[in-house]
Amino acid sequence: MMHTKQLELLPTLPIDPVWPGKHTLAAEALAHLLNGERLTQISFGTNRWRLAAYIHRLRSLGWPVQATLVSCPGRHRLIAQYWLSDEVVSRSTFGKADRVHTRCTPRVASPGCR
Repeated sequence: MMHTKQLELLPTLPIDPVWPGKHTLAAEALAHLLNGERLTQISFGTNRWRLAAYIHRLRSLGWPVQATLVSCPGRHRLIAQYWLSDEVVSRSTFGKADRVHTRCTPRVASPGCR
């Protein structure tokens, strides 16, 4: 069986987002996303209740942040989970690591949040 790559009907547009200002919470969220993490409000930190606003800012700067709703134990409502595709991560980090928040440390998602 021969495997071939599917041809695109339209050319792929380059990803050329604007980087958020250093040492902002939008930059910190972006740093976590560029580490391949999937962020929820809980994993980003309970003392920062504006993750959706930071994601909105990143999207307005051209970052194609993806989202889905997930369940968490002890919560009655679904919460948003955000991430960047592997392609965006690999295309965005080369040579630009100094542009994002440098104090980023990987966070572990809350137990049970999927």
